[in-house]
Amino acid sequence: MGEFHPGQRILCIDGKFHPTVWEWVNEVPLEGEVYTVAWIRPRGRDNVTGKIGPALALDEIPGSLPGISTVVCWCAWRFAPLDIRETSTASRQKKAHPTKTKAATKPRRLEPVPA
Repeated sequence: MGEFHPGQRILCIDGKFHPTVWEWVNEVPLEGEVYTVAWIRPRGRDNVTGKIGPALALDEIPGSLPGISTVVCWCAWRFAPLDIRETSTASRQKKAHPTKTKAATKPRRLEPVPA
């Protein structure tokens, strides 16, 4: 847990989630995307595997579904600290071509279509 701290920029390295995640969230961290640590839960529990370990709340994904009061935290093993001295190819391209930005799409929960 010592490798993460609030305000730190982190990279999602595992964006594969069990389908039941959509029962309590509207969006999930995307592999390859950068997030900011809001705070750390030292002993979070993975809802699918039951494993105990540090969990991270993210500024960019603040909550859960309406009516569910728990704050969503993500297993720390899904993230890697981001070295601010390194920049990704996408970051370099944005700096070189600021008008050529690609809109990031985040998976959203889809409501069933009425029959």
